[in-house]
Amino acid sequence: MRRAGNRFQALASLAALTFLAVAPTTAIALEEGEKPDFRLETLSGKTFTAEALKGRLVVVTFWAVSNPASMDQISLLKEIHEEHAGENFGMIGINRDHDAERARSFAEKVGMNWQHVHERSQPISLSERWNVGERPVAFIFSPEAKLLWRGSPALLDGQVERFLRDQRAAGEIPAATQRKPSRKEVAQRAAELLEKAKAALEREPPDLRAMRRYVHEALKETDAVTGEKEKSQDYRARRARRRLLLADQYRRQGSRRAAIDLYREIVERSPATPAAAMASQRLREMGAESE
Repeated sequence: MRRAGNRFQALASLAALTFLAVAPTTAIALEEGEKPDFRLETLSGKTFTAEALKGRLVVVTFWAVSNPASMDQISLLKEIHEEHAGENFGMIGINRDHDAERARSFAEKVGMNWQHVHERSQPISLSERWNVGERPVAFIFSPEAKLLWRGSPALLDGQVERFLRDQRAAGEIPAATQRKPSRKEVAQRAAELLEKAKAALEREPPDLRAMRRYVHEALKETDAVTGEKEKSQDYRARRARRRLLLADQYRRQGSRRAAIDLYREIVERSPATPAAAMASQRLREMGAESE
């Protein structure tokens, strides 16, 4: 009887040790102020390390073609990347699809013109290290490679602008030093781009994607020299309208918190626009005015 009891106790101990050996460990989220440590290879074959985060403000996002929620963020990420070109700012995408070639071709097709890492091809998983779930998430790192912020990409634009402004004021990030082109140079460049847009439209069949790209670049050229981009009420209205569409998508998908945060950002940053009035109405409908 005692022998059977000893054998049962031994088996129970062995089972407990086995469970401890194979039980999954709980990931610990990267905390604000921490410096990450990693060495990865980008889709273009370049080495990307934690040291590469230093010297500029860097955004790291996680995305996948197979994840509709992250696909909703692409237009916003492209806008942020383009808006801060020429500043001490960078962006890295961590792709979580199974197929690296699918990720590469998709990024090229939609114009995600920043470095990307295919996570499943790496020796480590940043998703596991940083406790990233299925919902879209973005990280902002300081010029010292310390985590400044973690949150929804829907709120990324305002956070990037805030950190860039604060760190310029503190002298941590120098303002862009590119020579400002003359109005004549900009007008010439914009005219060339519009000619390319016209040629793309006249092709058989018309290349609408190229046409839109050239028109966008022409508008960006004129914004850069006139300095009216941030002052223009029409620009703010268009920008707020794009964010309202994204917030509405969150609401339809049941992402209440993300929708509320984005509606509030629209109201605060673009108060005198039709989108702000609609965002206020959405907040009232959701009963979220005081949340």
